[in-house]
Amino acid sequence: MIKYLLTASFACLSVLGAFTDTTNLGPIVQFESSSLLLDEDFAVSFLGEIGPRNYRANGTFGFEICGEHQFKFGGEILCQRLKYRFSAGEGTRQWMHQYALGGEYRYLFESGCFLSVDLGANISRAPSKWVRPVVFENGVIIERRIAGSHFSELFLGGTLEPWSCAALSVAATYDWVHYNTHYRGSNNKSGFGVTATFNQGLPYGLLFDITGELRAPFNTLRGALNWQHQLRSGRLGVGVFAAATDGKRHLPSSNAYGLQLAFDFGCWTQVQEGCESACLSVCPSLCLADWVRTPAVYDPQVLAIAESLVLLPVCNPPLGFPIPTLIGPLFGDYAFDLSRTFYNPGPPLTFSATGLPTGATIDPTTGIISGFNPGFDEFFTGTVTATSACGSVTSRFEIFLPGFV
Repeated sequence: MIKYLLTASFACLSVLGAFTDTTNLGPIVQFESSSLLLDEDFAVSFLGEIGPRNYRANGTFGFEICGEHQFKFGGEILCQRLKYRFSAGEGTRQWMHQYALGGEYRYLFESGCFLSVDLGANISRAPSKWVRPVVFENGVIIERRIAGSHFSELFLGGTLEPWSCAALSVAATYDWVHYNTHYRGSNNKSGFGVTATFNQGLPYGLLFDITGELRAPFNTLRGALNWQHQLRSGRLGVGVFAAATDGKRHLPSSNAYGLQLAFDFGCWTQVQEGCESACLSVCPSLCLADWVRTPAVYDPQVLAIAESLVLLPVCNPPLGFPIPTLIGPLFGDYAFDLSRTFYNPGPPLTFSATGLPTGATIDPTTGIISGFNPGFDEFFTGTVTATSACGSVTSRFEIFLPGFV
């Protein structure tokens, strides 16, 4: 009996996630705090978010020179449980995280409705993650992976006061994102975009702001309504917010909503003396601590996309080997198993034969030739064919049936 080593070979098909799902990240509780340090020349702020599918820790440090030049630098860690849909198989929710660093410079104008010019840059990195493969009964294997990214952003913009109690900030951006795909050589996305933020002060200590971003990897819209109250040692804020992010090029989309709690130290009392408006005007935005309260870097979503590799079994035809002379018994019936003389790496075989002795047959499933021994010496020459869905092969054989006179 000959033993063969059966090896499986596959054809590969690399695909990115063909569909995107929207993940609801809310409800989220957002904590904000900022304060002035060291004689009002330095400021720090902290922002934290906690939700069932969203965790964020963000810190920013800022300082000013000569009262006109302000700088801030910050970093954040973002963890989100997003739903990724692959081209084949069901979607899966996975925790992904991202690290980011950013910096910004602002020049303040002393008078006029044009308040400042802003210049900044951000970078972020999201590690990749392997997902458990999907194995089907027909032998197809789907390897799944979530490709992380390296992301860079440059922006240039300015802030103006269109009317009392309002501020409008507009910036032109250039984004470059490289997704770390494993099954494709390169998957880069870059382009110009625009970001706009509008703040409107309202009576009774209310402040409304809305931000829209049209960016290369995503579009996002965020709005918030806050009530702010002056305290002896600072300013207390309570509000609600909602945001929606639309991912591009297989990036998942997400929605978020929640509650904002904020407390600012040292800034509100300082600038309130110079603000004659009864509502919340843009005066606080000129304060270093209030500017630092807006993070130097804030990404609405982890930049990662789904990709998969489909492994299809290769359809290999059977192989035939030389068949030695088959010798039957002297008396009685005989049986020869010819299936052992074929190597089959593919689908099941069926067998057929020609040149068999009179009365002999071959089982099409097992490949066994059997029949009645006629009782005298005789040679038979024939062929046997093994056929599968991937092809067929034919081998020649000889049968000697011994007998007596």
